[in-house]
Amino acid sequence: MVANFTRAILRVNDSKGITQGTAFLVTPDLAVTCAHAIEATGAGPGETVDLIFHATKEPAQAHIISDWWRAPDAEDVAILRF
Repeated sequence: MVANFTRAILRVNDSKGITQGTAFLVTPDLAVTCAHAIEATGAGPGETVDLIFHATKEPAQAHIISDWWRAPDAEDVAILRF
């Protein structure tokens, strides 16, 4: 069986629409990315970030979950909830 993983890829965009990183769906309502990609957008824990689904070009926004934030100088992980 071959899975189409492109539907799980998202672009992490700043407020100008410039891609600053990549995120990946891990459940239908959660995605994971690097904290440094979120910081590059100017956002941080507890805020929202703009995303684009790579396969469909559909825009989305997600909340950056503060409890699961791991700073770039530590584990460098951000969990996003749609």
